[in-house]
Amino acid sequence: MKEAILKTKSVIRVVSARTARLLLRSKVVKQFVKNNPEIVSRLKGLARRLLGDDSSIVTVEKNRLFSETINPDMGINVAEHNSIIYDNKIYYYENESMGSYDRHKNDPRIVAIYLPQFHPFKENDDTWGKGFTEWANVTSSVPRFVGQHQPVLPSDLGFYDLRTPGVMKQQIDLAKKYGIYGFQFYYYWFSGKKVMDMPINTILDNPEWDFNFSICWANENWTKKWDGGDNEIIFEQKDKSNDPLKFIEDTAAILNDKRYICENGKPMLTVYRVELLNDPKRYVDVWRQYFRQKFNKDLWLVGHSYSKDVNPLDLGFDATMDFTPVGSLQPDLKPWIDDRKYLTDKFRQNRKLIDQEWKGEIIDFRFIAKQEIANLVNNHHLYKTISPSWSNEARRKGNGGYTFYNSSPEIFANWLDKLLVNEIDTNKRKSPIVYINAWNEWAESAMLEPSRHMGHSSLLRTAEILSKHSGNKINRSTFPPYRLSYSIKSKLAVIVHLFYPDMWSDFSEQLKNIDVPFDLYISIPEQHINISIDKISKYHINTNRVVVPNRGRDVLPFITIMNRLRKLDNYQYFLKLHTKKSTHRDDGGEWFKDVLGRLVPGDVSSILSALANESTGLIGPSGHLVSLSRHMSGNRGDIAELVSMMSDTSYEEIVDDEEKFPFIGSTMFWGRIDFLEPLLDTYLMVSDFPAEDGQIDNTIAHAIERVLGLIMHKITNRKMYVVDSDGEIIEVASGDYTDKYRFAD
Repeated sequence: MKEAILKTKSVIRVVSARTARLLLRSKVVKQFVKNNPEIVSRLKGLARRLLGDDSSIVTVEKNRLFSETINPDMGINVAEHNSIIYDNKIYYYENESMGSYDRHKNDPRIVAIYLPQFHPFKENDDTWGKGFTEWANVTSSVPRFVGQHQPVLPSDLGFYDLRTPGVMKQQIDLAKKYGIYGFQFYYYWFSGKKVMDMPINTILDNPEWDFNFSICWANENWTKKWDGGDNEIIFEQKDKSNDPLKFIEDTAAILNDKRYICENGKPMLTVYRVELLNDPKRYVDVWRQYFRQKFNKDLWLVGHSYSKDVNPLDLGFDATMDFTPVGSLQPDLKPWIDDRKYLTDKFRQNRKLIDQEWKGEIIDFRFIAKQEIANLVNNHHLYKTISPSWSNEARRKGNGGYTFYNSSPEIFANWLDKLLVNEIDTNKRKSPIVYINAWNEWAESAMLEPSRHMGHSSLLRTAEILSKHSGNKINRSTFPPYRLSYSIKSKLAVIVHLFYPDMWSDFSEQLKNIDVPFDLYISIPEQHINISIDKISKYHINTNRVVVPNRGRDVLPFITIMNRLRKLDNYQYFLKLHTKKSTHRDDGGEWFKDVLGRLVPGDVSSILSALANESTGLIGPSGHLVSLSRHMSGNRGDIAELVSMMSDTSYEEIVDDEEKFPFIGSTMFWGRIDFLEPLLDTYLMVSDFPAEDGQIDNTIAHAIERVLGLIMHKITNRKMYVVDSDGEIIEVASGDYTDKYRFAD
């Protein structure tokens, strides 16, 4: 009944949006809108409730909302958008940790970049209107395409005002709780004119706050376009002859604070864009000479440049800083990033825009992260920056913005982990500094601070990765990956997608046949979260429930859980199961019992023995091998795209004869976790899977089912097996499949 109600609500939203679009085209309605702004405001509120709290289509600028060119698919797009946003929140939102990080002196130093523009001041009032802060940009943003999360809104700290010192204390306490070493403040200085220096002054005025900090001189023009360019300038960087000396005199008190971040005992001073300085070597010489003469100290100067022709090291700087993800869009700086990053055309061609007048670019965040990780060896910057997410849509307001789409806390955590491994193990750096962009860049959707759609998830992932590399082992207990309960004795993870909770008894009875330690992971719709999962046997150690939306069938929950489990480093094997009633088939119940009986026989020793061999991929139930050619349906395009994401070899090069390539016709199997690496590294997520609409084939989930057959085994050079109800293991060869597979005819 609940599913029917939810489906009915979705239909109402679509129909209502379409009806609204037709009405808004009427000249009478347009005139009414123009003459009755108060009533229109109330109607917008009603529309918000109708379309969903997170839908901002009704708040798009008036000239766009009532345009003749509104997308004819608008209602469908808005409903799909709301569904993606809601389902993402189910997967990623997490509450605050009960514990706190206990830093070891040699732990990596995570420094979060801090934007100070969250308090009103005269210059902003004069430019943007009285009371303007960055929150004005944040709250006025709207989604421009399906799945773009806008506006991005704060949760725990709210729309804070940095004129209140207690706000910064809350931020510091929160950062320390999750292992953040310090903040790097953007420092706005224009030939002696300082703006937005209130936060750094608040830190200096409270020496009892035990937290580290540094500054980065934002030495570009301050413009209305937020781009540091030469148009619509509010404050200009004039680069006067005495600027080097005045700057170091003005910042000396900051650099000498006992909490200031140092490298090799030297205070770190960062310049955001060295290429904009007139004779940067002059600045370096003046700064060094002043500090040596005045304080008998050396400085540690860090330079960043967006120009490939300017190397700060050649100008006297001690180190360079890489700034991602924006710097990842410049092939001159990073030739390893290729053209596959842009997704904009795909969204336009598929008519997935909410604002048809939107001008901007969409970049796949997953691709950027993957390329950056793969090329860490080519990144010669001493200091590297990564981001949990990024989009400047809130500032660009639909005109020329960039959105890094498909970001997630999991991808961010993987990137951070790989980066720390590179710094600690490869480059042998003790207590390396890694920058996070950013602590609070809300108008660029780049923040560690808790949000309404992610909660504390990015902070938790940061603490978990730090704990992995911490010299204080207690941190690993305080911050276990993804808050999972697991045993180091368990090499086996049993994963069950329990869409139909009434079928649990079928699984629990069969799982008693497993006579080695295992942990259980149950993915379950939120309405069934309180179901009782009894201990199966003495070998069953831990049970974890993972709440999932009804999207991607059993496949998306499985991929999500597996991406988390592989970070634990203790599991080697898995068993994937899922409930299925196949109500469109008369023999659905018989199919399920046959699969389960063959897959988990009375004696599983032969299965575990095969899994111990690194050459093994998957082990499926005998009698359920399906010919790819016979059951391809409309999945070929998705399969080919998946292959291209996982391998440098094309689908056509791998599959020379579709009839000879079988797959497991149940998506239930045993397997080695390392076998799944190519698939897991694609970081498929909610936006890749269509909303549930009773499809029986031709979705990305069905394409993955086929890819995990002989195709994946060819890609990974692994062996594929089937097991019978008596425990016999048989290797699958090319051309092996169940003739006239009755459960798919």
